[in-house]
Amino acid sequence: DYVFITDAEFGIRILDASDFSQIDEAASITHNLTEIYFSPIIISGDMLYYMQNTDLSNNTLVIVDVSEPTIPVEIGSNNMSGSFWFTGFDYEEGYVCVAAVSSGLKVVDVSDPSSIEEVGCYKPHANAFGLAISGDYAFVSISAESENLLVYDVSNPSSPEEVNSLSIKGRPFWISIWGNYLFVPGVEVDQMASIGVLDISDPTNLTEISCWEPAHGYSGIPLSVELYENYAFVALAYGGIQIYDISQIDKPIALGSWTLFDPITNQGFAVRNVKVSWPYLFIPDEA
Repeated sequence: DYVFITDAEFGIRILDASDFSQIDEAASITHNLTEIYFSPIIISGDMLYYMQNTDLSNNTLVIVDVSEPTIPVEIGSNNMSGSFWFTGFDYEEGYVCVAAVSSGLKVVDVSDPSSIEEVGCYKPHANAFGLAISGDYAFVSISAESENLLVYDVSNPSSPEEVNSLSIKGRPFWISIWGNYLFVPGVEVDQMASIGVLDISDPTNLTEISCWEPAHGYSGIPLSVELYENYAFVALAYGGIQIYDISQIDKPIALGSWTLFDPITNQGFAVRNVKVSWPYLFIPDEA
């Protein structure tokens, strides 16, 4: 019944969406700073995890207890050492992984919120951007022309080991995992930004399943993918949202789209991600 959003100038806002026709703010977590940059929010059980950055040298990992969403309680935070920017952020069984651009892949033990500790780091050969975790493996996209999708074995968090790499043409930055599939927006096919789908059931031997091209006559750059049952919802920046039937994941069927972009009246409209609470979509607009 609750929606958690980041507000760069304010902090975290918690909205009561039990009545979709009248969404009200139920609580908030203010940062009392000038505008900051947030990582994605990760919610696991009653815990909310995120990172915030003010000036590259002040990266703070924050853990909030949201078991009672109207009374959120910060139960842990850690100022991570070093100057770095972060783009990818994910959580798995007591550990947070951070794609820290020039600082690589960072692994943080958050099993004890009162004693958060960075336990491992690996620097790939280019800036790390996208990040998704599945079990003992972290998938990281980097800014390189080749071998730009990397797979790390993080079963030993203090010593991440690169076990696979793949060359993807395009800008495979904001990646995500659903089940045994890795979705890679930004793959270039015939000079068009598409979405690559990989089978990751064996992380050491990735298999390409399909590549979804944008629906005919529809423009936009795919940035992120959200799934619900046999439907995929793709955020397309100014292109808004495209919905696919993925009953056959190798043959997606474009069902519909939605956007508020207008080159004259609403140039600032852009969607980077989408969340589904069936039968509703929550779509943040950058403008």
